[in-house]
Amino acid sequence: MAQGRWRREKANKTSEMGEPDNTGQTDRLLKYEPRNVNILQGKGFSNQELSAWSQIKVGKYSSSMELVIHLLTDVTKSVKNGITGAHASNSFPFEVVNVLSRRGHSVLNGVEWIEYQLPVFNNRLEYSPGQYRPECFQKTVFDPTVLSPAEYITRGLEAANNAANQTGGILSIKWNGYDKSGVLWEGYFRDGQFGTFYPVV
Repeated sequence: MAQGRWRREKANKTSEMGEPDNTGQTDRLLKYEPRNVNILQGKGFSNQELSAWSQIKVGKYSSSMELVIHLLTDVTKSVKNGITGAHASNSFPFEVVNVLSRRGHSVLNGVEWIEYQLPVFNNRLEYSPGQYRPECFQKTVFDPTVLSPAEYITRGLEAANNAANQTGGILSIKWNGYDKSGVLWEGYFRDGQFGTFYPVV
């Protein structure tokens, strides 16, 4: 068993992609709660760092604490969307999922794309190693000791500005844009807030 537990969350919430999660079953959307509080807080990132990262602004777009929490600590699983949040590799629950394949980014060191399966849970939210659901999910994660959260967020906001410039200054719900180094990013933006963004691997 992993050193953590899952608790039930309401399923009628918006996913990181800006789309409603309409599974309609609370036991199909689970929140992972690591027993190590430092993991939940982003592997020991200080409140000062989290606050600074939430206030980064590039051009017309800004970060937020909700985005920082999503990128660094938020670990939610649903049958529909897989693991949302936890783009920081030290928060992604590698000990829980079954990684099928992975590849690194050609330009950004510390960034990799992974394909994985979720475990099968029983009614007590317990799982047995080696038993996984058939669905395959994809995720882009980054190592915050190699690519700092500040640089990650800054690059993502650069890409968002680039995307908006290509569409008359309006950022679409789902967007693609390039940061100032020419790296392609994808993200989701809704009601003036970023749900997520990540470099395309």
